[in-house]
Amino acid sequence: MKKITSATQHLIKGIELIVCEKRLPAKLSENLAVQGFGYLKRRFQNKITPLHTENFVLLYLPKLGHRYIYQILHYFSSSPSQIVFIWNFNLENYIKLTHEGRRLFTIKNLKIVSTPSCGLKPKAIVSSEKDEIGAFDKVPVQIKIETDVSIPVDKGEGDTFMLPYGIHPFLLQNYDQFSQEIQKFRDQERHISIFFAGNTRYEETRYLIEQSYHVPSRDRCVEFLLENSSQLKIVEIRNFKQRQQILAQAKQYQAYSVVLCTSKGLAENWLRELAIADFFLALPGWYMLMCHNAIEAMAVGCIPILSYENWFSPALVHGKNCFVYKQLEDLPKLISHINHMSKEEISEMRAAVINYFDCYLNPSKIAAFLLQYQGSKLHLYINNEDSKTLRNVNNSSILCRGGSLQSLLETM
Repeated sequence: MKKITSATQHLIKGIELIVCEKRLPAKLSENLAVQGFGYLKRRFQNKITPLHTENFVLLYLPKLGHRYIYQILHYFSSSPSQIVFIWNFNLENYIKLTHEGRRLFTIKNLKIVSTPSCGLKPKAIVSSEKDEIGAFDKVPVQIKIETDVSIPVDKGEGDTFMLPYGIHPFLLQNYDQFSQEIQKFRDQERHISIFFAGNTRYEETRYLIEQSYHVPSRDRCVEFLLENSSQLKIVEIRNFKQRQQILAQAKQYQAYSVVLCTSKGLAENWLRELAIADFFLALPGWYMLMCHNAIEAMAVGCIPILSYENWFSPALVHGKNCFVYKQLEDLPKLISHINHMSKEEISEMRAAVINYFDCYLNPSKIAAFLLQYQGSKLHLYINNEDSKTLRNVNNSSILCRGGSLQSLLETM
């Protein structure tokens, strides 16, 4: 019997992921031939969707990236009003959306138009272009999208609100299921102390975070922990098969201080994996500090260990709803401290984490805030992952401090 080659194993793994995640790998999915059928289908669906000329919200978002376009459209889609999105429906733009942005086509009350008609009378307009808002100066509610999240809080104009960083679009698209699952997983028995999962093999961005933010990058942290794995009692999950079995075999990892998953897993198992751990090592993203993994971990009551507590508004508090490290040498100390924590101390921190998520990060609460806004003009700030802007962020920036209306989330 012939031995299965490494290349064949990778091909089998890739096919498994395509089948389970129901999408093609990024490079192949950007192919014109592959995209053609999906593009024609979406365009036909949009063509037969009627346009409601009175009761609708108009959105124009040319300055936002694909993920954030979908996030904004999703929040407003919970309104009974129709969502009218100004966007040129062509194959080039369709491809640029990437698979994350193309989730917007699952929004049922969405209508896409290339240009707004003068006869349209939106009840609200959401735009990242000032001129577009000016053309509809009599609209009752005007929401201006702002992307310079580094500006000081006191420099913001009028009503301001910093949009909290969101959960992954896959989870947002299936929000009803997400909402049900996090309630169930919060009470789940936990067998792992500290858990990490994420991609650690982006060679072109190796140690990139350190150059801009002066904290250890994700790949640096993982390398450091693996180099000290014997001393710190760390185990690595390094292949797809092991990752698939982690849920069924969680108890056998109780003796380890940290479980590092460096192999890709399945999106449908993500929340369940998080919920078998007390703590989540929320290492930075590849291009900026914030990563959606931290938000999702908090949703299920997994306590984050991170280096960007001040990128939350209000900031997370070390020892209350997170643990903070700023250099590699902090990690062994934190691991040792966590190993000596009582169940009562961990439960108290978990309750604080869940409360923070429910107060400030819950998507339904954010959507309700946007839809219930009673003012005439809101400046909505969004972290659009622009590296030049994010390098200028400090503790007085609106990203860290929030806007003038941020405290309203607590009362909703």
